[in-house]
Amino acid sequence: MLLDCRSLDYQYFPFQFSSEVKVVLVNSMVHHSLASSEYNVRRAQCEEGVKILQSVYPGINSLRDLSSEQVKLQQALLPAKVYDRCRYVTQENERVEKACAHLQRNELKEAGALMFASHEGLSKLYEVSCPELDFLAQLASQRPEVAGARMMGGGFGGCTINLVATEKVDDFCNFVQEQFRQRYGVTPEVYITSIEDGARVELAAEPVA
Repeated sequence: MLLDCRSLDYQYFPFQFSSEVKVVLVNSMVHHSLASSEYNVRRAQCEEGVKILQSVYPGINSLRDLSSEQVKLQQALLPAKVYDRCRYVTQENERVEKACAHLQRNELKEAGALMFASHEGLSKLYEVSCPELDFLAQLASQRPEVAGARMMGGGFGGCTINLVATEKVDDFCNFVQEQFRQRYGVTPEVYITSIEDGARVELAAEPVA
């Protein structure tokens, strides 16, 4: 679902790979202890960026009004951390639009590549990942059966989400759990899911007389 958080308009996009791909969540076993406080910092940094950039682009109200290229052109105006946050947000907005286009064309590989890029941005530019999440994303990137992977949720812990070829799910899970156990001394929990139809209204059958 593509949600416009300004207007609250939304649009559904197809995911035609339910038989081919499982959605595998891998738990980093790290609690989201910093998420709420650090996200307040990120929001303040983004708002600072908007105020500065309004001197160049007076018509903007938020980062969603800018392209990543526009932010890049004004790097010299922005404090380093503020620049990174603004770059991530504008790049991520563009990735979301590209991912929707790829899903519309049933291009799983291309959409998955954007998931890997999204995690890289969350880790390096927005800085809401953690070593365990980065390690899980790195492991996923080594596996040919994984179309895409990234952290999910509030960051600073929690799970990665991985698009894994159905017939290779067991191999992937065994590999990730063993590698993670060797690195961190704990076995990560794994949750295997699939995308299904959401809630909908079903009309009751007419009673038989």
